[in-house]
Amino acid sequence: MSNHLLKARDIAERLNISRSQAFTLMRNGDLSTVKFGKLVRVREEDLENFIRANLTGKDLPPLVPEIRSRNLGE
Repeated sequence: MSNHLLKARDIAERLNISRSQAFTLMRNGDLSTVKFGKLVRVREEDLENFIRANLTGKDLPPLVPEIRSRNLGE
């Protein structure tokens, strides 16, 4: 498990999206966050799970089972 915490800027770069789009993913709960005080970060493994869960055309299970059940609305 990686202990590296990512900022919205890091997420935006990895996903090739704007920083405000990264903040939206974090705020809406699409990406699991770690909060301490006013700071909000995303664990590297949670970003990887998000990417895996949103692959299209692939039949790959997510790394964490909770992602599958959340996306299926269970």
